[in-house]
Amino acid sequence: MNFLLSLTISIFFISCWGQKVPKDTLYFNFDSNYISAEKNHEGVHAFRFKTEELVTSAFGPIIKEDLFFFTQSGFPPKKYSLKPKRVYSLQRFLKKKKFFRDASTGKLDAYKIMKYFDEFVVFFLVDNEFLKVNVHTSLSE
Repeated sequence: MNFLLSLTISIFFISCWGQKVPKDTLYFNFDSNYISAEKNHEGVHAFRFKTEELVTSAFGPIIKEDLFFFTQSGFPPKKYSLKPKRVYSLQRFLKKKKFFRDASTGKLDAYKIMKYFDEFVVFFLVDNEFLKVNVHTSLSE
């Protein structure tokens, strides 16, 4: 009897441990002065920083490239009518958090941003509707 009880409890905890934890959500205003929207040959939008110079220290020495961007989630893009508690300015959000900065250059570190945003579902507010976006980078671990 004790064996069956122990087995049942063990199975319960293993099944709970194996379940994915839902990601938190971040909402940002689409600021056309800070982010550009580009459409590729497949019609998928990519959102890149206009003026930010990103660096990365993921591979040791600092390299400067266009390493981090957002893309629309799904094609055609699905727009959502959501009512979030707070919609952030992406520019202020990134500047406010010091851990996004590379210590040696003071510039935004694409690797740190990628690792952070990978933990969230991200939406851009465009024309009073929310567009779900994915984080993309040319970095790989």
